[in-house]
Amino acid sequence: MSALSTMDANAMQDKLSPDDLLALRFVRDARLSPDGRQAAVIASRPDHAADGEFLELMLVDTRSGAETPLVAGDVRVIGPAWSPNGNKLAYVRIDSGPPRICIHDFGTNQITETPVAGGMPQPPLAWSPDGTRLAITVISVVPPPAGLHRITKPGFRIEGIGFVDRISQRIDIVEVASGAISCVTAGLGNCSQPEFSPTGDRLLFGAIEGAAKPGGGSAPLPHILHFVDGQVSRPLGEGWHVTTTTWLPDGERLLVFGAYRSTMTVPVSILYTFDLASGSFECRTPDLEAQIGMRVHEDTPIWEICFTRGVEIVDDSAFASVQAGGETQIWRIALAGAPSMTPVVEGPRSCLLLGATSDALLFLASDLHRPGDLHVASLSSGEERRLTSLNDGVLASWPKLAVRHLPVTSPDGLVFDAWYLARADAKGEGPLPTVMFVHGGPFLAVGHAFRYDFHMLASRGWGMVFANFRGSAGYGEAFQRKIMGDWGSKGFPDHMAVVDVAVALGLADPERLGVWGASHGGFATAWIVGHTDRFRAAVAEASVTNYISLYYLSDVGEGFAADLGALPHEIPDVYRSRSPLTYAHRCTTPTLMLHGDEDYRCPIAEAEQFFRVLIDVGCTTELVRIPRCNHIGDSVGPLSARVGQNEALLDWFERFL
Repeated sequence: MSALSTMDANAMQDKLSPDDLLALRFVRDARLSPDGRQAAVIASRPDHAADGEFLELMLVDTRSGAETPLVAGDVRVIGPAWSPNGNKLAYVRIDSGPPRICIHDFGTNQITETPVAGGMPQPPLAWSPDGTRLAITVISVVPPPAGLHRITKPGFRIEGIGFVDRISQRIDIVEVASGAISCVTAGLGNCSQPEFSPTGDRLLFGAIEGAAKPGGGSAPLPHILHFVDGQVSRPLGEGWHVTTTTWLPDGERLLVFGAYRSTMTVPVSILYTFDLASGSFECRTPDLEAQIGMRVHEDTPIWEICFTRGVEIVDDSAFASVQAGGETQIWRIALAGAPSMTPVVEGPRSCLLLGATSDALLFLASDLHRPGDLHVASLSSGEERRLTSLNDGVLASWPKLAVRHLPVTSPDGLVFDAWYLARADAKGEGPLPTVMFVHGGPFLAVGHAFRYDFHMLASRGWGMVFANFRGSAGYGEAFQRKIMGDWGSKGFPDHMAVVDVAVALGLADPERLGVWGASHGGFATAWIVGHTDRFRAAVAEASVTNYISLYYLSDVGEGFAADLGALPHEIPDVYRSRSPLTYAHRCTTPTLMLHGDEDYRCPIAEAEQFFRVLIDVGCTTELVRIPRCNHIGDSVGPLSARVGQNEALLDWFERFL
């Protein structure tokens, strides 16, 4: 058993409790060495005193799985980055004292530390090709004003960040030999994601007015700093929605992971090559009936690396995580010649690519039964090895679950995937009380990925049913478009069809059905209870209930307006008819409104309004506010927020289902 395991197998637990979540550890980042022989791994461990996590750094040998702790104990390390020759490893320490860039020289076994003034360094750390410099993003937070706080622009507040006029992001260059630091993006707005060109004479980075956050409503556009004359160019014109951009090995082209002139509410990101000299670009993933990137709605703290990692370049190929139905696979995508897309890592799991060499892929793989562990796959032999076993001892004591795939057909003939999860020892016990989970987005997905809250509820005898209804990622853009413009009316028949199938197969007890969802799933839950009394209990988490208030209060209000077709004052009847709040007075289902009090994506006013209507009509309801919890705080927030979400969820279904 791996030394990373946190406990030995104990006597079997009959039921899981909300705080059993804290027994789990998670891989939070990993980088593959240039020769593919080692991985620098960040693994989490709960810090109960600080209501957060310790983040430890270790090396893992990709051939033997042997582990060597580098920075262990009560520490917090982020952003590991190998030097081009693999002789050094840079990382950031953010535990005691000022934040500092650390460089471990494996030749001398010495560690140098360079404090960073005026802000907090953020991943990724980027080495110059000659190994003499590091480029880092530094984020600074300005103290709130003493007097009046004047706001003059929309989009003044962003989910997970707060007021953008208090935030600045710059890029600094660290001279490795001397430790000297200089800013190279003064006056260019908020900058991030630095990467040296293959020849080291240019720096690619993203810049945006305001503040950017992975997976947020604003994405930085690529810029190039030319060191020879200090000039900055912006290679892409208007019409691009960019997730990430990286250099191709020739230094004359970029790989753009994003969308061009998309009319999607949330554009489907695909891969393009962009020629810097001519300004021409070419789509390398035409007619893709999948989604580049891992877009499974998990409840583990890996959200940010899901949105910033998953694509690696090796010669004339890109290797990428690809959401294909309920699986996240890894594909090889040709970057020259005829378009070619070939799966190289498959299976009923979710694989997030974290590194690649000419023969090795490093990836994080999770499934419905276990959180992510690191794996390495050989491209030449096809051999695959699991490198870490962070939670084997913990999982050995948990109730075993069984999963069943359920093809579902909606009333209009649309066929989509669903799954039913329950205790493995529940077979033969007849239909189970069942909770339908509706995922967020709606342009995310469910499938073969770990969720602790599924395990907790299933351990207590409930079945869990979940589906990739129309709009879900992993089935191509046409499938995602099917929900645009009217999420409630278009999604509702799919959700009811999922329940119908689970009941017809004898899995779900039709008299004991619950419904729960987060974000778009909270919207769908609120819509469902206003349109049927079929469910005995409901939990609307991080919900949307009123499109009018959402447009004015959300940090991505423009996206909702684009989906509906115009601004609220231009089509007020459309906003009203599409809002679950309009139908809330019909609700008779005991409904919990569960919400983080620092949610700026779907502000807590959305839950408060729906709660008030249910109070007015005498429907059983409660509003639970989770302190210090943003829109995805149940996954990445303080430990108290993650446990608190589980507590409220479990309590409600125990009381009413």
